[in-house]
Amino acid sequence: MSNQALSPAEDAENKPFRPIPIPAGLITVEETKTIRWVFLPICLAVSVYYDVLPTGLVFALGTIAYNEMKLDSHWFSKNILNALLYGAFDAGAIAIASHGLGK
Repeated sequence: MSNQALSPAEDAENKPFRPIPIPAGLITVEETKTIRWVFLPICLAVSVYYDVLPTGLVFALGTIAYNEMKLDSHWFSKNILNALLYGAFDAGAIAIASHGLGK
């Protein structure tokens, strides 16, 4: 939601099916930003529950760096952060999917 709220015109052009905010007009940019920040602690709480907090923190901080700190505007930092975020997402998903299998 972070990148959709920060660049709604790009989403309108590339992904008009999204509800956020301009393409379908179902919610506003401000509502999207609010939801984004409400979900952050929820996602971190889920990370604690599944014992993947370090991965959740890497993902959260990487997303903040990518979007809010505008590190997506340079090809090098954009590619590094994309690799880091995909890795964190995959590592977290695998850890959660296998949660409790070894017990």
